[in-house]
Amino acid sequence: MPIQVADTHGDSEFAQSRTGLLFNLPQPDPDVAQLPEGISLCMIVKNEEKFLPECLASLKDVVDEICIVDTGSTDRTVEIAREHGAKIEFREWRNDFSWARNESLAMATRRWTVVLDADEELMSESVHLLRSLRTVPAGVTAVYLQIVNQVDDYSGAGTLSHNLPRIFPTNP
Repeated sequence: MPIQVADTHGDSEFAQSRTGLLFNLPQPDPDVAQLPEGISLCMIVKNEEKFLPECLASLKDVVDEICIVDTGSTDRTVEIAREHGAKIEFREWRNDFSWARNESLAMATRRWTVVLDADEELMSESVHLLRSLRTVPAGVTAVYLQIVNQVDDYSGAGTLSHNLPRIFPTNP
């Protein structure tokens, strides 16, 4: 599934009068220490050899580290992740998605975290914008992405959309 990142308010007069930061992010507290510049990609995977190569390839010029929690793959998923330089932790699936996600987030060491699923790919036109985030000071504000899924339901085809916080500061 293609993922496009866009700053729809960045060029607006309102945004420029507010902070001037990418995505109109608020200025963080200057007394809060910043993690090293960069972006950590955090993922949970299991048997994703079909999708993982394209996902990771779409982010190769964007993220500074890849943090993967594998919950029991029996295919080439781990090998593919290693080929892309990922740090991998192995966790037995506990039927708890949030626990597994938190395990991957705990691996992040860079200023910003991006969360994607293995069947998602960053669209090439989003690379420059997301790379620009690497140096932006981080506070406590997340960037929500509007996810639009093409669905095949009983009536033929349609769309399902929702907003999710997929880009956020790396902090406890």
